[in-house]
Amino acid sequence: MVLPYAIPAVFGPVRRSDEPIGPLERYAMYPYAYEDAPRNRGKSNPKAATRIRPIGLLDLRASLPQAAKDALKTAADHAAAWLTQANSLKESLSSLARRDSLLFEQRIVTAFDDTAGRAEDGADIGDIRVRVIAIARPQRNLGFGLTPNAPSVIPPGTHLFRIVSRSVESVALPAAIRQGDTNGAALGRLRDAINEANLGMTAALRYADRSEIVRLELIAGDSGTDNAFSITDIGGGSVVSASGIGQLEQPASNSIYTIDGGPYAVSSSTEIPVRDGKVMIALDRLPLAVDITVRVSPDLSALADKVDLVAKEMNALHAIYLSAAGSLNPALRQRLNDTLTHPGAKAVGLAVAHGVWKLDREQLHAAAMEGNLQGLKQALAGRRGFASALSDELNRLTSSPTNDLINVKAGAFQAFTRYGASSEPYLQLRFNGFHVDSVL
Repeated sequence: MVLPYAIPAVFGPVRRSDEPIGPLERYAMYPYAYEDAPRNRGKSNPKAATRIRPIGLLDLRASLPQAAKDALKTAADHAAAWLTQANSLKESLSSLARRDSLLFEQRIVTAFDDTAGRAEDGADIGDIRVRVIAIARPQRNLGFGLTPNAPSVIPPGTHLFRIVSRSVESVALPAAIRQGDTNGAALGRLRDAINEANLGMTAALRYADRSEIVRLELIAGDSGTDNAFSITDIGGGSVVSASGIGQLEQPASNSIYTIDGGPYAVSSSTEIPVRDGKVMIALDRLPLAVDITVRVSPDLSALADKVDLVAKEMNALHAIYLSAAGSLNPALRQRLNDTLTHPGAKAVGLAVAHGVWKLDREQLHAAAMEGNLQGLKQALAGRRGFASALSDELNRLTSSPTNDLINVKAGAFQAFTRYGASSEPYLQLRFNGFHVDSVL
């Protein structure tokens, strides 16, 4: 015989036998508001809602002690700050490990530990033996020394002159000198006429003896004999002869040099190309008539800055952990510090000193100078390198449930911590956004 009604699990009104009996749990462990319980889900107006209402998470605002609320809010704020900083660190690691990154391809050219040129990214690393016989110089003309405030030695009127070089042949250039001009004013008008012609050379006034003497100077735009020039009066003008600007102070000259003991070479420039033009050596930075070793080396300054940024981002992450005063899981710090045992971290000189991540730049440069730049690149930024290992660990931590970031053993959480059958502590609250927000 089947009874039309079932005995309820708790005392109260009887219900129909086809109505499922929902499991009852302690109020702090109850996972639903009453209307969301399995037996009432989908019903627009559950009758039992007004008669029996278990205390669920939505009601904890009144039941949770203020100290527990404050502790939970502090832990949630620090967890959110930690996640934000962790994502910033992942972005720094991503830029360090990009396949198209040129951090390991940059080069520097030095001699006697000073810059002696430049090189394209990816240029061959090694030494170049250079002997400089002569340095290319630009032509330089210097006019007469005149008293600036004295009446002009150049007669008033419009004077024509011409400047000629292998690359430029100017048309007739006018210089208008006014009645009553001083030497300083007249030379200034001649200077402006030359510069406004845009012939690739520069005219300037040079003062000496505490500005009591002024001269007009004219310098070629580039060094070498190909850029030598002449300046002359035409059409009866006297501006060149009166100012003395046609006087040669320094003749144009070419560079003469040898590379790796080879034959003499001549260039109109002070910067010469070697190694198929990928390396440019500045001859004017080298002494004359001696063999000099010019070294093409990896330029690790940008790489060091990137690694140093990773260290600073990690220290900021640890600072958030420390400011949480124990409310964050200790594994967040320990597991990240453990990545420093990776060979790539040791190769570049990353280590922890007194709880702070630091980069040893000298060790990084020493590792590159040993000639195994490709090995250093793989150890640091390769597929299984340090940057990838640290990024993977961060991905695991940032994708963990929120409650895994919280240290449930912290004293502030003892008021609402329970222990399972395995004696492992767990929090009675579920740390998803809905429930945490409802509590706070």
